[in-house]
Amino acid sequence: MKKIHTFFIIVLLSLSTTYATTTTTSSSSWYPEPILDDSLNFEAKLDWSKVYTSWSAYDKDEWFVYYKVVRSADNANPVYPDNWYIKYTSDINETSYIDANPLNWTSYYRVCAITSEKNRYCSNVVKIYRENPLACTMEYAPVCWEKQVQCIKAPCNPIQKTYSNKCILNAEKAVYLYSWECKDTNTEWVTNTDTKTKIYEYNIKIKAEKLVNSFIWKVEKTYSDTEKRIYIMNAVIEKLNKLAEIKPNQKQLIDFIISKLKTKIESYKTSDLGDIESIFNEIQ
Repeated sequence: MKKIHTFFIIVLLSLSTTYATTTTTSSSSWYPEPILDDSLNFEAKLDWSKVYTSWSAYDKDEWFVYYKVVRSADNANPVYPDNWYIKYTSDINETSYIDANPLNWTSYYRVCAITSEKNRYCSNVVKIYRENPLACTMEYAPVCWEKQVQCIKAPCNPIQKTYSNKCILNAEKAVYLYSWECKDTNTEWVTNTDTKTKIYEYNIKIKAEKLVNSFIWKVEKTYSDTEKRIYIMNAVIEKLNKLAEIKPNQKQLIDFIISKLKTKIESYKTSDLGDIESIFNEIQ
């Protein structure tokens, strides 16, 4: 644990929709082989930086226990529990989920309905491709873009923001308006700063986000137990807060990183059976 904490802090200091046709198999010894159930009508769509999923309610005779939405970057046929879930619910009528932190590049999504007899009725698989904005160059040639946001009450007005170049704009699938910063007050950048400062702040933010994602990946790869993951991340947050006291000039960057870690911790806590299931998974 100490090595992972140290690695994270050291690196911080250096900063100054298409459907897939598959068969359904599983290596889990706790469940019978999964059953492909197209009647679930699973759909997933990338909109801006989120993936919106929905499906039809389970309608078999077996007693429903819960839904598990699973996601995988390298398995074109994900199935629970071989692939860990990103959404759990025991409400049979809750048939949608928004993945607010989708993976970059290719991901495979599906939902599995688990029954009291431990049968897994798994939907079709949806393949999502999300271009990685981090792959774009850091050239500062600002462009103003417009994006229609999803809202509950009308009218639903589009928003305008500034991105540093067209590559990043295209990665977000936004609509190009004109070159240079948006004239609207809702802009990506803080006003009254020169171009060099904007480039520096943007590059640092990109590096910090990449650092956090790499750290989370290492923690999740090393530890399957949710409590251990949360413990490690809280320990890092504590050290980062102390670092912010020593280096107040880095407080804004540190606060940004802490917010990312806290968001990840909260995502673990939304899974009611996460800790219980990790015990069973370790026995397999």
